[in-house]
Amino acid sequence: MGGDGLDTLGLPAADPARQARVEARVRERQADQVLAYLRRLPYSYAGFVLVAVIGYRHGLRLSLPCWLAALAVVTFLRCRQGRRIERLGPSARAAALPVLLRGFLAGGLLNGAILPFVFMAPGDDFAPLAVSAILILVLSVGADGVAGSTRAFASLSLPPTLLMSLGWFLRGTPIDVLIGFGPWLAYFLLLAGVRDRARTLHALMEMVDANLHLSNVAREERDRARELSAAKTRFLAAASHDLRQPLHAISLFGAALEHELGGHPAQANARRLMGAVRTLDSSLDAMLDISQLDAGVVRTELRPLPLQGLLERVFDLFEPRANQRELELRVRSSPLWVRSDAQLLQRLLGNLVDNALKYTERGGVVVRARPRGDAVWLEVRDTGIGIAEQHRARVFDEFYQAGNVGRDRSRGLGVGLSIVQRIAALLAHPLVLRTREGRGTCFRLVLPAAEAPPMKASAAAAAQSWQTVLPPLGQGELARRVLVLDDDADARAAMVEVLRAFGVQAASVDTEAAALAALREARGEGGAPFEAALCDWRLRDGEDGLAAAQRLRAAGGGLHVLMVTGETDPLRLQALQASGLPVLFKPVEARHLVSALVIDRASGRSAAVASA
Repeated sequence: MGGDGLDTLGLPAADPARQARVEARVRERQADQVLAYLRRLPYSYAGFVLVAVIGYRHGLRLSLPCWLAALAVVTFLRCRQGRRIERLGPSARAAALPVLLRGFLAGGLLNGAILPFVFMAPGDDFAPLAVSAILILVLSVGADGVAGSTRAFASLSLPPTLLMSLGWFLRGTPIDVLIGFGPWLAYFLLLAGVRDRARTLHALMEMVDANLHLSNVAREERDRARELSAAKTRFLAAASHDLRQPLHAISLFGAALEHELGGHPAQANARRLMGAVRTLDSSLDAMLDISQLDAGVVRTELRPLPLQGLLERVFDLFEPRANQRELELRVRSSPLWVRSDAQLLQRLLGNLVDNALKYTERGGVVVRARPRGDAVWLEVRDTGIGIAEQHRARVFDEFYQAGNVGRDRSRGLGVGLSIVQRIAALLAHPLVLRTREGRGTCFRLVLPAAEAPPMKASAAAAAQSWQTVLPPLGQGELARRVLVLDDDADARAAMVEVLRAFGVQAASVDTEAAALAALREARGEGGAPFEAALCDWRLRDGEDGLAAAQRLRAAGGGLHVLMVTGETDPLRLQALQASGLPVLFKPVEARHLVSALVIDRASGRSAAVASA
């Protein structure tokens, strides 16, 4: 009954547990079908009244009222029993199925009880024919109500069928004998239909069980994939944090060394060191972008933007690299305006151009915008190696590089397109990939078009739209005294060294208690208190640096507290954003560290900080 076909789904028909589940579902469905029949049963009483009218005209008197009364009592009891069972749960209704099916035997005996009186009464064949036809109609309705149970159908149908057939046979004429076979023909036809419904119901419940099994398997696989993805994110966050800690110290020590070696021949080596640090920093920043996007802490600010400013900025940023590789970078000017987020759109387009330059050996890259109805197509087209068909489904996966079998690190980590896909989804900008192997690739962003504001407003908007793409440098006074809270000795020493090189009085501690003591001591000296504090997240002995930073800010009396962390874990990034504290991500370049400590004394705020 369809069970063999389910073996390919991992559901062997001989599995006892599965068969038990299927049988339980079959019983539940049978119980529901019988209860639905019992709700319609009172309407069948009209047929019995019609039989009584015909019998009355045929000369029957005393037997008819008794028969109708007995039928009314049995019908009432069965309907009341059905309403009571309907209030039960599915399992309880299924358990009551045998009780429901036994009611069909009482119905069958009462249905046939009137037949001997009809056939023995004197008169023509009209009454027996009419009563036989009505009872066969009642039996056909009952065949639908037995819910595929052949035993219940036999209990309902055999008594009246046997009595009808016997009544016609006893009448003796050839035509009457021939009519006597009619009830049996109807019985076997109805019985075949009952068996077909039973097989269909069983096959249906097998499919329901198979679908539920597959749904559970799919849910388990989805949960497993989510857990693996979360574990990967946690691993990358932990690895990124552990790499950022020493790199942070190296970056700051290198900056201090480069500053001290000014004019010395060894300064060239210091510059090379810082170049290597920046290369590694860019890789870690890419991992941070992934973590921030997955954490949902990236907020969008959609507004009308002129594309020309974006195109000019991208050209200025990538033209030197294109020239170095002897490639042509063509960025076509455009008067179009779109509705998007300035910072995220520049990061998205920059990653696409960066990816195109990495995989183009000769020819060049073209960036252009074209109007298409109420949308704008922003395209990055290259003459590079293209993407083979077997790689196209994976080009947006993290760390996947189809044309970089040798893992050439100059081509990055392989997360650029993954970041592009995430940002495009965040901004609801459809991303279309078209490529031909050996001929080149085209990435198309579909942006919502926006109307350009009036001329004066347009000029002002064009001048301001892209100003926030890069972190602004501070305009104010550098903090005179800074407290560094970090449990890593090298990181503490490096930050203090850089700050002192810029004339800042800096002190460092490794615990929250020591930081609070230093704040109290500075205020009690009668001298200058600390104006700013730099706080790491992971402190010694499991101390929470974020909570410590909040307490320092509360106890510092106007103290400017900045988080300096290598965290990329999505949950921690969400907590960091919720705190409202400004943050610098390790490794921090010396100029960014110093810029973040410039205080606008008019507003009492740090003039330049990065945000989570």
